[in-house]
Amino acid sequence: MLVICLEGCHGAGKSQLIESFKSTYGEDTVLDEAFMDMESWALEPQTLTMELRWVSQWFTRLLKLKEQLGDDAHKQIFFADRSPYSAVFYSRTSQVNRDALQTVIAGQIDEIRTKSNIHVVTVHLSCEPDALWARIQERLTREPFRRQYMEHKVEWMKQTLAWYTQFGEWDITIDNTTGTAGGVLVQLAGYLSKHNSLSRFSDSLTATAEV
Repeated sequence: MLVICLEGCHGAGKSQLIESFKSTYGEDTVLDEAFMDMESWALEPQTLTMELRWVSQWFTRLLKLKEQLGDDAHKQIFFADRSPYSAVFYSRTSQVNRDALQTVIAGQIDEIRTKSNIHVVTVHLSCEPDALWARIQERLTREPFRRQYMEHKVEWMKQTLAWYTQFGEWDITIDNTTGTAGGVLVQLAGYLSKHNSLSRFSDSLTATAEV
């Protein structure tokens, strides 16, 4: 089972690609943040405790999906809007705790790969800053509620972009300035083809990209 996680700064094109993949591969192949029901507690959602809980729920959902799929799990591809690593950036805790959270997530990704044959591939979608800011501005006209997330502030974009650019855990970085799903799929297929345990998924992505 393969889970392709799209990561990157807000405006990098994750939502657009997710919608494209949904229409191509089917709605059931897309895992967005709403695919988990998180209960509300007295703690703020971005505390270390709550972020850890979210991360654990994320991995639990993958294990349940694999169990539900049974013998078909080995050929199934899912697309996820963000990966557990986003919790490292968005958590409001100390750097020591963030580093610990990152280490735990990396260990969980490795563990479900080796023990459950669930492969999580993190894809960092990069974008030229000027094009990124233009996308953000355009989206704010359609979705003004995003101002509550500070998306109207260029300083926040620069801070977010810098973190995603320097973060060292991504499996592959793809320039999504042009924003074409086919181009992203071709580069993904190329990455998968170079890894024996993932090469069986490569042809499926290549065939879709050429349609």
